[in-house]
Amino acid sequence: MTSIDATLEAALTAHGEDRADVAFELYESVLGERPDYLHPSNRPGDASFDRPRKLASKDILAAVIDRLRFSDERAAESWELLGGFLQLAGDPSAAVDACKSALKMATATPEAALSLGLAHLDMHEFDQAVSVLSDAAARYPKNVRLLNHLGGAQWVASKFGDAIESFQKAGGPAFPVALANLGALLREARRFEDAIGVFQRLLEQDPAFPKAACNLCMTYMAIGKDDDAVAAGRRAVEDVAGPDFDDYNCFGGALLANDEHAAALDAFETSLSLNPRGVTALAMINGALAGVGQNDEVRRLLDFGRFMMPLTVRTPADYSDLAAFNNAIYDHAVNFPDQPGNERQTVNLVDDAQGPMIELERIINEAVARYIAQLPDDSNHPYTAYKPERWDLFVWATRAKTFEYQFPHIHPHGWVSGIYYPRVPAFTAPLDEAGQAVEFPGHVEFYRFLQFSQRPVVSESVRIPAEEGLMVLFPSYFHHGINPFESETNRMSIAFNAMPRD
Repeated sequence: MTSIDATLEAALTAHGEDRADVAFELYESVLGERPDYLHPSNRPGDASFDRPRKLASKDILAAVIDRLRFSDERAAESWELLGGFLQLAGDPSAAVDACKSALKMATATPEAALSLGLAHLDMHEFDQAVSVLSDAAARYPKNVRLLNHLGGAQWVASKFGDAIESFQKAGGPAFPVALANLGALLREARRFEDAIGVFQRLLEQDPAFPKAACNLCMTYMAIGKDDDAVAAGRRAVEDVAGPDFDDYNCFGGALLANDEHAAALDAFETSLSLNPRGVTALAMINGALAGVGQNDEVRRLLDFGRFMMPLTVRTPADYSDLAAFNNAIYDHAVNFPDQPGNERQTVNLVDDAQGPMIELERIINEAVARYIAQLPDDSNHPYTAYKPERWDLFVWATRAKTFEYQFPHIHPHGWVSGIYYPRVPAFTAPLDEAGQAVEFPGHVEFYRFLQFSQRPVVSESVRIPAEEGLMVLFPSYFHHGINPFESETNRMSIAFNAMPRD
């Protein structure tokens, strides 16, 4: 193998492991050494379901795509590669066309069907993705990778029974990732004992399989087996070569549930040393700090006055007033495609911003920039010390006439998060379990920390009423939830995450 072959192989490996920065640095090295370099193995098949999305190094992708488009090679592998890189570049429609061209050729391989199925998923065409991958799996019944990807497509299409069957067929010693997917799906389906059995089987095959012990830990936590969860979490950080921050978060969460606050604090501090922007660790460490009596540190991390920024959105130039802008947002988002398995929330409204989303994206980006600029330059604070200079946005709408109790949550993929209200109807308060009217219906409530065990802990909180035209920005690690409400018409909130690029 030549040095350039080895570099490309390393790039593909990093690509498949979602190590985007490393992958693109290696791709750039290859292209810099041999600008005309094409290699038959340079296909995105292995990375097709775990590839980086919307990456910053679009110039490298563009260079690869141009060389493929203007190559005089018309072999299926060239079409396959072009389709894969078009997917990475965020052009799934063109990727579909390229992959279909590959599949028309006699030399087409299963990777073309994989890339085509993934492109359909990117376009939220779930049934088409399942159809393409089902046909391919029927043609190549021994291809466990196809079966595994078929299971993934069936999962997002809410065909859970079919997905479980596909993962079961694909899973085994030769392809353990399908077992990992099976366990995760069973846990999501609340078949916790079945999921535990799958993760235990996976660990028997490979005691150091990534995330197997961590997933086992989380599954035990879901059914209140705190001692078993702690044991699995300890295994995740001790038995796996190079445990990552997620493993320490799992272990820390289990320790919190078991009231082992000092040990949990150590676990979360280790997690943050590995990933200083670890939103999950920043959220959970507060429960550990409160458990060891460091309440001043909790308030420093979760300083509502310092880190929450409400603002009133101004009317964009192309709209007569703010109500017209809000109505345009509502009309655009109310029938937007749903997130897989979630009829209340849309997919990303600014993935390819259209109509009022163009203005809303601009407004959100300006608000995020203003929010970051007003944060103090405090290198000793774990939030302000890592202010991003660049970010990508994920924006979605939640629409509902009624809302039950929502367990407080964080936004683990963001750094700065926010809420905007384009439509707020009159609320009525539903009754709680005691038959009393719920207080503050429809308000968003922020908490300093959560209850992870049976030990009674009182957490301070603040409530913000929903008001049309109001935007609120806050750190993504702030736990928050929506109070129950009922209304005659839809309440719509627009949530967003600013995800750091640097």
